Amino acid sequence: MDIERKMNLGFGYPAVVAISPKKQVFATMRGSFNESNVSDFLTKVTTGSAGTDKIPGGVLEFKKADKWDGKDAQPIVEEPEEPEE
Repeated sequence: MDIERKMNLGFGYPAVVAISPKKQVFATMRGSFNESNVSDFLTKVTTGSAGTDKIPGGVLEFKKADKWDGKDAQPIVEEPEEPEE
């Protein structure tokens, strides 16, 4: 089972997750992705006030990925919109 499914991260990206392998728990930031919210989340994690969930099965397996070669997709080039009349 991949990490995203195991940790219920299907809500979209970017996602910020703090993992404690020793305690076998993780915390997921809920809310919009901006500097203030990330800072608040990290403060809660470091002070122990963030809500946590047990890691299903107690262990997360990380797989090594190949470095991206830049050839998987071409950049999307957006054309300027025509002004409405």
